[in-house]
Amino acid sequence: MDPSYRKALKLEPGDFTTSFDLSGYGILDEIKTLLFPTKQTVIAKLYKLNVYAQGDFFKPHVDTPQSGNMLASLVVSLPCAHSGGDLVVRHGKKFHSFSFGGENGNGRIGWAAFFSDCEHEVMEVTSGHRLTLTYNLFVENSTTPKTDFSGTQLYKLFVEAKESGQKMTLGFPCKHLYAQGNGLKGDDAFVYHTAVAAGLNASVCSVWSREDGFRASRRNPDFDHPKFIGDEDVLGRFLVSGAKTALNVIDGPNGHWINGHDQAYMRRFDIKGLGFLGAMVDKWMLAAAARKISSPFCCGGSLAPEFPVRICYRQQDSWQSIALPDGIQALAAACSEASFGIGGERVMDPSYRKALKLEPGDFTTNFDLSGYGILDEIKTLLFPSNQRVIPKLYKLNVYAQGDFFKAHVDTPQAGNMLASLVVSLPCAHSGGDLVVRHGKKSQSFSFGGENSDDRIGWAAFFSDCEHEVLEVTSGHRLTLTYNLFVEESSTVAGKTDFSRSELYKLFVEAKASGKNMTLGFPCEHLYAQGSEVSIPEALKGSDAFVYHAAVAAGLEARVCSVWSREKFGDNRFIGHESMLGKFVVSDDCYESQDKESFDLSEFLDRRLVEEWKIVWCRGSFDWNLGGACASYGNEPSTESFYCAAAILVTIRGGSQEESDESEEKESDEEEEDEDREEDESEEE
Repeated sequence: MDPSYRKALKLEPGDFTTSFDLSGYGILDEIKTLLFPTKQTVIAKLYKLNVYAQGDFFKPHVDTPQSGNMLASLVVSLPCAHSGGDLVVRHGKKFHSFSFGGENGNGRIGWAAFFSDCEHEVMEVTSGHRLTLTYNLFVENSTTPKTDFSGTQLYKLFVEAKESGQKMTLGFPCKHLYAQGNGLKGDDAFVYHTAVAAGLNASVCSVWSREDGFRASRRNPDFDHPKFIGDEDVLGRFLVSGAKTALNVIDGPNGHWINGHDQAYMRRFDIKGLGFLGAMVDKWMLAAAARKISSPFCCGGSLAPEFPVRICYRQQDSWQSIALPDGIQALAAACSEASFGIGGERVMDPSYRKALKLEPGDFTTNFDLSGYGILDEIKTLLFPSNQRVIPKLYKLNVYAQGDFFKAHVDTPQAGNMLASLVVSLPCAHSGGDLVVRHGKKSQSFSFGGENSDDRIGWAAFFSDCEHEVLEVTSGHRLTLTYNLFVEESSTVAGKTDFSRSELYKLFVEAKASGKNMTLGFPCEHLYAQGSEVSIPEALKGSDAFVYHAAVAAGLEARVCSVWSREKFGDNRFIGHESMLGKFVVSDDCYESQDKESFDLSEFLDRRLVEEWKIVWCRGSFDWNLGGACASYGNEPSTESFYCAAAILVTIRGGSQEESDESEEKESDEEEEDEDREEDESEEE
């Protein structure tokens, strides 16, 4: 009893009753959704009633665990006028404050739930009385959580690791502390069950520091009190010494920590260590950082024109002029039918595209793209490296009632054409939405509706994105389309500060690690082939961010086309052909061929022996690999290609001689392991 640390009143559950029914307010359902991603059954047990009068408080403390499956605490503030008495909850460097008092303190029920290992305190009550019920939250043991983990990125990475054929043990230090027993919390539970769902062997083990009095000898696998959260027979107890954060991936003698401490010793001695495993595991942190890069594939908006938009167009041997939204019928009459391309053929097919068009030489307009700030917004949202963007007017299109354009990808006009811009001019219509897709994401832009006759709408998207124009249901949809090109520059990174990004920091740590490795980042976008263009300007969105973050960290970054064996064509690259050969993707094996000694006929008759040791850090090659753009486009072309690409980041931790010696040592160790496995197999 120390009123200098805690000053409050209490009643035990046996000394009071209340009509407040926790199950009737949906509080537990919300707690389950937010704190328990694996949907365990949560049981609430009433612990105390507390009264905090004016001047009362409770300094920082952690709730004493009642059992191993007590994972959280719940505080319910009953209607009682008071001020102050905020509940402050802390976990690591984060904290959150819950205020139950104030104007609504006597007419509202407030609540806060937090994991029981979180430090928390009750600030001093400045007036009135703070009346609370405290519940301990327990989980029931269950081996079949209801959550579907298969749609998560972590699940996909676990499956990828399982299918890689690599033998490794991955360590994930838990974010929470635990009472000896069972039951995982929050992200820890998610990681565990995701691994199990992916078919991996997951176990949990206590981690003890040497200062806690446990024996430091690594020869004795048993400790004085062998208590574990999880399966002690699968993985022994860890001993952590000198716990301070260093690299995000740390090699232990027989295993590896992810986001762990600088010294970790595994208590299990029959787990093989792999010389290349440290590099293999690096991809988990780098992949997570790369996924955090927020880079849209499209953007759009609308604005009011500063003055009426006028169009002057050619009609036979004379020029006519209209002021929108008037005169649209006459303009449509002067247009010709719009075509599209299939491979190298120009096609007129009203079942796939039904629209009208004017070429740039057949009209002029007073609409000045530079006067509305549209390009500035596009640069900000789509081009994080601050490239110089040059718009080139491509077409005027008129979509009348019933017109449309089915899904297609714009034909690349050049290697530095990165995006397209559609500007909808003031003209009354409905329907005709522009739908843009990239991967599994899609965005719809609606330029029609009530104000379509006095507004300018616009949408920009990377040119490799599939898009379509839905059917116009009334009126006329009038648009200007621009191709957006980037100019080469020796200072493409410009004003972007990559040093604050998590990916940059990981690149710097990897550089300082002393390891030799090549990291591969499959590009999120496809790229036009067939013309010379410098790497920095060619990259889009998050691909550009990854490249420039690596360069800013002092690493060597390169980009290479990725081709499937079935579509292997002539020597075409996005990047520096002399520095890196073309990749061939076959059976998930990434192989290389030196350009100077490349012989296509010889290649087709045999498999390449040399295999690049590349650590793939993001996604997979599930997109269309290199080949001619033979699908539907807005123009015919067999010279233009959309090709998959990858960014390669080379980390040189030592001299080339040291790197070669390291690789030879790894090769010898792998051969010894294979010989040992063969001997064991023969003995069996």
